[in-house]
Amino acid sequence: MTGKWYTMIYDPRVEQDHCIRTQFKLLDQSPNFASFSTIRHSIRASDGSIRILHGIGRKYGPDPFSMLITMGQANEPCPYFPVKVGQSLSGKNENYKYLVLTQALKQPTIVLARDPEEFNNQYREEVLDYLTRFGYWKNPLTGTELINTDWSKCNKQELFYGQIEEDENEKIEGINRIERGGLLNQLEGKEKRK
Repeated sequence: MTGKWYTMIYDPRVEQDHCIRTQFKLLDQSPNFASFSTIRHSIRASDGSIRILHGIGRKYGPDPFSMLITMGQANEPCPYFPVKVGQSLSGKNENYKYLVLTQALKQPTIVLARDPEEFNNQYREEVLDYLTRFGYWKNPLTGTELINTDWSKCNKQELFYGQIEEDENEKIEGINRIERGGLLNQLEGKEKRK
């Protein structure tokens, strides 16, 4: 699950941003538990600025799909969980091609893909059929439908997102150095007192 994911289909009632890319980073892992962070980059529809949101995810038990994920939205009523995944042609579990994530009552629903072009060429019809057939596409209470993302209009943002990611990694490395330095200073202080 780790790595970059592109939002291909989403609920416009919950998500007003465009060109949403989410990075999943593993934080901790054991045979029956894993935790990871989510870092979302998107373009605000209101003013075109870049928005960054941080969320978390947790996997419970041996089933790779027993997980709950938050994306960092203030209006998320509860975590997302996977209801469908697209396996790679090689069949390896690590190489999912897309994820259909939803919340309770099938609303809201989002579809993430590893590669937007590959998703559009190979998986879009399969996913649209699934969303329609199982009642995810149209909200029965409000009548609103999910929206498709046209990543051909978003690709110019990839370089900018990449720079943001590099800057965040540098900040994290700096914080880790400071924390290690603080720990070393504490240890050295204890040694001097002895």
